[in-house]
Amino acid sequence: MSDIDILNISVEDNGCGIEYDDAKLLCVRGHTSKNNAGQTLGYKGEALFSIKAVCASVEIQSKSQSSKGFILKLKEDSRVLTEGLGVQGTRISLNDPFFNLPVRKLDWKKRRSSYASAILKSIKQLCLAFPVRFRLAFSWSSEFNFTSCASPNTSERIH
Repeated sequence: MSDIDILNISVEDNGCGIEYDDAKLLCVRGHTSKNNAGQTLGYKGEALFSIKAVCASVEIQSKSQSSKGFILKLKEDSRVLTEGLGVQGTRISLNDPFFNLPVRKLDWKKRRSSYASAILKSIKQLCLAFPVRFRLAFSWSSEFNFTSCASPNTSERIH
């Protein structure tokens, strides 16, 4: 199998990070550390669970301002949690998404450029809406870095 046959995606941000105490429940269906007052962009407790279900392995590194950093490695039914160092934020690395879904994997290979363009467009829109630094890397391509200014005013971030 060539490198082009295996897809790896890494996403990194400089947001608030994930608390160490929440790491043991990451990727468990229905678990969320967000309360009703927290901002969220999706279904609470479903995104990481769904990602893990279709990837050969997932690695999550995170550090919040108020707790120690961690590295969580997930592969099939294995969960390895270790303390890690680092700056505040979160990095999620996906290894071989769709490994267990051959039709989806084949479709990704055929149309990966258009899928990548759609992903990048979504990330750019998120960076306009939220003051964050965001890095995305595909295994076949160079990294894409986006930084929006820290202004809470959306019109200032656009200009």
